[in-house]
Amino acid sequence: MNFDYKFDIFADALQSIVIEEEFEKMQNDFCEKYYKVFEDKDENKLEYTKIFNEYTKKTEEFLENNLKKRVTQYKIDDFYKMLESKKFKMDEQLLDTLLDISDFTNFKEMMLNYKRSKTNKKKAVQLGVHVQKAPKDKTGKNIDSFEFLENHFKKDKGPK
Repeated sequence: MNFDYKFDIFADALQSIVIEEEFEKMQNDFCEKYYKVFEDKDENKLEYTKIFNEYTKKTEEFLENNLKKRVTQYKIDDFYKMLESKKFKMDEQLLDTLLDISDFTNFKEMMLNYKRSKTNKKKAVQLGVHVQKAPKDKTGKNIDSFEFLENHFKKDKGPK
């Protein structure tokens, strides 16, 4: 079996996993559990390390379990060996995503961004602003906000 082909199968599966809603949900659930602990300060609490280690372990297990489900014809250890050999080039965006998982600074920023988004939603509700998701078209794809406004409001006629 061609090793390039085998590597591509694993890399394609991994790419699919990290862009799916299930991966995003796993991350959001984790952020929801711990975001209140994080503060936007230069000094890091010791507690952050424990949370970061838990996140890294959970994310790695999630990716590995999903890879095993999707790529049944090869062993996951083969993929790890290929990565270690550095003979194979991975998509730069996918590589960045994988490296971010093990980078504490990026992790902390993710947690703080999640906290900011929660805080901004609460402030919006307190001000009487309703925050809602972007509308979707018939296929379930998000509609661009300008496209929505253009289609939803006719010139000089108000809402449809």
